Amino acid sequence: MGLPALEMAPRARSVRPTLRAVPSRPKSRRVSSARRCRTAFNVACIVMVGFAIFGLGRVVLAAKATEAAIRSGELRTSIKAERLVGDQLEVNRSALTVPSRIESIAGATMEMASADSVAYMELPGVYGDATSERVSSAILPMTESNTDSVAERDGLADMLASVMEMAAGEAQVLLVGDVGLATTK
Repeated sequence: MGLPALEMAPRARSVRPTLRAVPSRPKSRRVSSARRCRTAFNVACIVMVGFAIFGLGRVVLAAKATEAAIRSGELRTSIKAERLVGDQLEVNRSALTVPSRIESIAGATMEMASADSVAYMELPGVYGDATSERVSSAILPMTESNTDSVAERDGLADMLASVMEMAAGEAQVLLVGDVGLATTK
């Protein structure tokens, strides 16, 4: 059996090569799936970082709220303690100003006693107007009528006013001094 004979004659070649359009195909499935996996991993990492930041923010806010609650509790306790101290000081102050206490201190330190009769004193006005000169400053007892002359009353009133002012100043010094600030017994 023999082979058919082929003709070995040169063919005429065309000058232009034939071109045809080839549709593009994906390079390979491996490259495409690797890219998809890398994108999914990046997205998952970004989502996890977002959740971590959100969780950390919640923890920070909860810690700040707890700290503020503890601080407000401490302030409430401090305010209650200060109010208690203020109330105690107010009680001590009112105990110092009780009239019976002042009377006992005045009687013990300055040998003062209650007055037997009450008399009122009118002092001359600062500007010396006609009304104050007419009334004049003098002791006007409640039971006696005043029949002295105006000249006698002015001299007596001036002397008595200076004595009363001096006694009042000394009484104030004694009551407000170390005796007045002593604790109640």
